[in-house]
Amino acid sequence: MLMLTARMLGRETIWATLFYATAVPALITGTMMPWFWETPSLAHVPWLIGSGFFGGLAMTLITHGFRMGSPRWWRVRLAGLVDNPLFGWLIWGELPALASVAGGLLIAACGAYLAWSQARAGRRRGTPEALRPPRGDCERGAAQPAWC
Repeated sequence: MLMLTARMLGRETIWATLFYATAVPALITGTMMPWFWETPSLAHVPWLIGSGFFGGLAMTLITHGFRMGSPRWWRVRLAGLVDNPLFGWLIWGELPALASVAGGLLIAACGAYLAWSQARAGRRRGTPEALRPPRGDCERGAAQPAWC
């Protein structure tokens, strides 16, 4: 979802991007509501409002950061593969499940392979910016995102 959001940033406003990035998951999870819905108690309402507010603020700031930042943001995102389980263990004493570890290793391996293959392709072509992802939306005369 983050990759799709990053691709839309050059063509859409931040509010349209936020709408798409939240409407699609809401529709997908909303289809499961009839089978899993539990009515929250009145004591949960402030927590739900706070969660919605801070979650919306976080999405806005992340999307704005994508608009302003470099396409190399994925390095920071991959750091979460180590940080999140570490903090989960230090703060809550939780160990990640075997499936989580396997998924994290798969993501890290794919990222390492992509970096290796792009660097190798760059050496063959002799281009200094081989690690930049291919962008089909950097056309002349169009609204240019920051990475063009």
